[in-house]
Amino acid sequence: MDKSREIVVDVSDKLANILNGDGSIISTIAPYAVAVASVIASIVVGWYSYRASKSAEETSHEIGEQNIKALDKSRYIEIISKERSEWIHNVRNNFAEFNEKFHLLTTEMNDSIDYSVISSHLHKQWNDLRLVWAKIDLYLNPTEVVSKKLKREVASIFLEIAPTEERYKNFDQIKVISIFMNVTYLQNIILKSEWRRLKKEVEKGHELEIKEVEEIYKEIANKHSESMYQDLLKKDMEEDASD
Repeated sequence: MDKSREIVVDVSDKLANILNGDGSIISTIAPYAVAVASVIASIVVGWYSYRASKSAEETSHEIGEQNIKALDKSRYIEIISKERSEWIHNVRNNFAEFNEKFHLLTTEMNDSIDYSVISSHLHKQWNDLRLVWAKIDLYLNPTEVVSKKLKREVASIFLEIAPTEERYKNFDQIKVISIFMNVTYLQNIILKSEWRRLKKEVEKGHELEIKEVEEIYKEIANKHSESMYQDLLKKDMEEDASD
């Protein structure tokens, strides 16, 4: 039995005792006492009902706010997951296309056919490769160390495989392949780091801070190849972290 009902019962019991007693005065005022007691009991019951209703309203409001926050977080997770996944998918496909065209071009650069015969074909392949790289460049973050290093390595490759007669006749395949290994290493770091970044953002429900992203890149770069990390990225990453 709740508190408001206990009050009503208590008042009713006391009134019953009064009414059953003797005395004309009591008999006279008894009806008024009953009316007053009823009003008081109604007020008390109403007050407790109001408090209960107010408490339920506040609880409902808090639950509503929590549901909105959870919904907003869910929507954010859904959006970043979709956007990041599409970005990774597009970059991976462009990396694959770049690597394929690179191998085709370098194979012909290492051919023994007379330059005058193959010149126009080499120029076309070189231009096609540059177009693919132009698409990749649009996806990269120009402020990230790995992306900046990738751009420098790709620039070196384009210089080495430029379809000039001199480059064709003195093509240094070993040097070009060495640079290309750096390129593929950096490509892998970008893709793996962005996958890790995506997973963490989905778990947390918000975008990672720059320092958190840098730590992901550093960890994966070192784990993927410690020697290449030391040669290509360590110095730049440490300088970038100290800024």
